[in-house]
Amino acid sequence: MTLTGSRGAESTGADIIVVGAGLAGLTAARTLQRAGKTVRVLESSQHLGGRVWSKQVDSYTLDVGFIGMFTAYPAARRQFDYDALDLVRLKPSAVLRQEGGRAELVGDPLRDPAALPGDLSAAALTVKDRVVAAKLAAELLARPAHELLNGPDQTTRAYLLEQGFSERSLERFFTPFFGGLVLDRQLETSAGLFRYYFRMLLTGDVSIPRAGMSELPRQLAQELDVTLGVTVTDIHSGPDGVSVQTEAGDTLHAAQVIVATDPNTAARLVGEQPGAPRPIARGSLGSTYLHYAAPEPLERQRRLQLGALPTGQLNQVFWLQEEF
Repeated sequence: MTLTGSRGAESTGADIIVVGAGLAGLTAARTLQRAGKTVRVLESSQHLGGRVWSKQVDSYTLDVGFIGMFTAYPAARRQFDYDALDLVRLKPSAVLRQEGGRAELVGDPLRDPAALPGDLSAAALTVKDRVVAAKLAAELLARPAHELLNGPDQTTRAYLLEQGFSERSLERFFTPFFGGLVLDRQLETSAGLFRYYFRMLLTGDVSIPRAGMSELPRQLAQELDVTLGVTVTDIHSGPDGVSVQTEAGDTLHAAQVIVATDPNTAARLVGEQPGAPRPIARGSLGSTYLHYAAPEPLERQRRLQLGALPTGQLNQVFWLQEEF
């Protein structure tokens, strides 16, 4: 990996410039480079990974962004060397934190037998909910994963109720779990996404690289020419290719440019006009990540803690043990 700070004005000598060193940009760059293209990646921040990165504070590695990855993702299996990432796999179960400090354990007893007693007694799910969940799991496993994204245009909430899940299960389990996953506690997200994510959880694990989530972009960038601290301000296309203007006043040239940034930046760089036939979806969802050191862990098993209070401010909590 060639990782440098901002460089002066130049013709890159690259076939393609990728703007943005998040997971999408790095994956695109590596795919093209392995296909024989010369690629250069420009990143405005001082770190790789976009929303997925880690920082060091004293002896702690603190992930800023997603706290885990789904190992069943087809793209992740193609792009990452799981052995080299030294993944720590979370148990396929979760602890629901409720009123008065009460806690209930729910999970997949076939893959986490220790969760069976707690799962059977958990009030978050009725007997019917468990039957519906088993039936839904069998149906999703019988279909190719990519097909699960298709189907009627309905919300996750409407889909779950249509399947026969109780309002109690939506409030006490699906809202803190799936709502926390997609940052939508109203469960208004597409049902196709729910089906796909549920399938990923059934066939794989939620894992964290032992050295932190920043290992994901670091592994992707190993073969690449990445320049940090370069903010692209404008992109112009012409008969001889594409020119990229930077905040420092530099002009870089390439045959093609890939914009792999946040939606607002992408819309600005491509010069999207009002009324575009396929407009870029702008805006973003904010989330806050809090890190604490404590003398004793809340949970000694590798399980997510889910905030099941309807008015709670926390979605998910995970305790990193010394083994990390």
